[in-house]
Amino acid sequence: MSESPRSAPASPYKGLANYTEDDAAFFFGRDREREVIIANLKARRLTLVYGESGVGKSSLLRAGVASRLLEAAEEDVEELGAPEFIPIVFSAWRDDALTGLADEIRATVEEFTGEPIRLPGSRRLDEAIGAAAEAAGAYLLIILDQFEEYFLYHPSEEGAGTFAGEFPRAVNVPGLQAGFLASIREDALAKLDRFKRDIPKLFDTYLRVRHLDAAAAHQAILRPVERYNALVGPERQVTVEPALVYAVLDQVRTGQVVLEQAGRGTLEPADAPAGGGDRIETPYLQLVMARLWAEERSRGSRELRLATLDDLGGAQEIVRTHLDAALGSLSRVERFLAADLFHHLVTPSGTKIAHAAADLAEYVRRPEAEVAALLALLARPDIRIVRPVAPPPDDPGPPRFEIFHDVLAPSVLDWRSRQTAERRAAEQRRAARAATRRRLFRMAALFGAVAFAAVVSLAVLANSQRNEAESQRTEARNQAARASRLADFARVQEARARESAEEAGDQESKARGLAIEARNLTRKVLVRARQLAAEEARARRLAGEASRQAARAAALAAEARRQAALSAELAAFDVSTVYRFDRVRGGARTTQFTVNAPRGALITASCRPARCRPFRHRVRGAAARDVPITTVVGRRLLTGTRVHVLVVRPNIAKRYVFVVRRAGVNLVVRERCRPPGSEAPAAQVPARCP
Repeated sequence: MSESPRSAPASPYKGLANYTEDDAAFFFGRDREREVIIANLKARRLTLVYGESGVGKSSLLRAGVASRLLEAAEEDVEELGAPEFIPIVFSAWRDDALTGLADEIRATVEEFTGEPIRLPGSRRLDEAIGAAAEAAGAYLLIILDQFEEYFLYHPSEEGAGTFAGEFPRAVNVPGLQAGFLASIREDALAKLDRFKRDIPKLFDTYLRVRHLDAAAAHQAILRPVERYNALVGPERQVTVEPALVYAVLDQVRTGQVVLEQAGRGTLEPADAPAGGGDRIETPYLQLVMARLWAEERSRGSRELRLATLDDLGGAQEIVRTHLDAALGSLSRVERFLAADLFHHLVTPSGTKIAHAAADLAEYVRRPEAEVAALLALLARPDIRIVRPVAPPPDDPGPPRFEIFHDVLAPSVLDWRSRQTAERRAAEQRRAARAATRRRLFRMAALFGAVAFAAVVSLAVLANSQRNEAESQRTEARNQAARASRLADFARVQEARARESAEEAGDQESKARGLAIEARNLTRKVLVRARQLAAEEARARRLAGEASRQAARAAALAAEARRQAALSAELAAFDVSTVYRFDRVRGGARTTQFTVNAPRGALITASCRPARCRPFRHRVRGAAARDVPITTVVGRRLLTGTRVHVLVVRPNIAKRYVFVVRRAGVNLVVRERCRPPGSEAPAAQVPARCP
């Protein structure tokens, strides 16, 4: 259940963590997307929501959509005793998806019923949903988040009794009291073709979630701080420097933050409008603001300032060095092991995969205890590079680990490539030192052999001349002196060998210095290349401004035509109504109403507080007269029951409220209103349809 926080959190920004239902009080900037998704989820059997990785789909669905639906369900329970709609969010795809979804449905519905419910023992998803909806007396809104992970973990699943077989069956069952929403990454949309044959209307309703525009991002920066200040005393309240807001928005605009080893998120899609450069990279915005908040608090400051952003190197440097800062405390051995683990946790295309510590230890051929200790370190709250994923209820195995957020994948690939290069350079240095030592050992052995041979020769010569006359003693002394000189020569050669070894060490130090200079030069070249790319992007934006001006003129002309068509529709929409009641059909008295509706209108009816069968009818062809609305089959409605009838066209609707009296039915409200998503001006149609 979603509630406003009773105490202020440590930070109003989430960084790379997803917003959940508990964070709804600090979630801003997605009001329009939230209302559109809720309207489609209630009105359509299946809605597809897609967007780039890191655009904030999970946060929107949990902190925006699910939180708002939970609030409405709680209000229904307080006023009517039962909810009209119950939202259910599911994203645990690694294990048996069908069992996991059924367990999530049962657990969520039991929170509202207050008592255990029993689902059918078969593996039929439609039967489980029907039983849960009947137990709660509500319409279930099932949100399937991170749907691309289903295709990753179950690439060849098919047949009855599996999610691949039961999900299409549930979507196609008529009258099932449930609506479905599947959220998927944009680069995985093609994988949905797997369901296209079994779900004919798979792509009938789809919504794209884009990065925040400048106005929404402005709210996402300031409104969380305002909510934080409302929860703390005056002495702890925080202000935001206006110049900082505009600087951050400018620096995290799409295309401004570029990682060396990954291009994802740096280009607009081919079908993006010309103004795509005004969009804000949502995850980078949160990462930068969370870093600024932590830095200001550590300095004892109560204001978020532009100077602090400059001290940290700007948004580009904060994003690029996030992993370096988080992993800076690791030893060299731990960094190399982390690079090996990332090889199995992130695919080359940037997709995260979950593995248990034992599996990772086998992959990298290191002790499991060492791997588990490093994973626990990387999952600490102050690092948050990986996170543990709990096993399913029917599998008491150890937890698995995965990358904390999709947006970290490019940074992980970049960091791993740099660690691999560092490891390769270290191995080359070790090989060079080993070769130098081997050369020194060979030289020392050669000089020692020469000296030993000289000494042996002199000893043999002295022994052979021991019996010579005294006249040969002088020669013997000369030979001894020659041997001494040879020994001195050997010592000199040994000293020269030591000097050669020291010179080799100096050469190695110079080589390391040259390597450092080469890296610095490479970094400068890359910085200059990024600057040139930014200048080129500015030139392209200036060149595109002229085409955008022409597009704006065409858009204004189209808007004028659309307003004329809207005015014609507002003038033509005149719904009259006729109602009858207490008709006898098949021997039973049934309360009925009839309405006249224009062509293309959607007629819906519901009643409170008594339950009645929901009614939906689309008027096809010409305008319809006396469309019958049967609210209850087999019995009359109780006195005091309110029947709500809504006749909807795209831009305008008419709303009727009937009250059942003792002697008949009275029409108490008849008014025009705007349906959700209508473009009708408020001045012409002031009310919103309930």
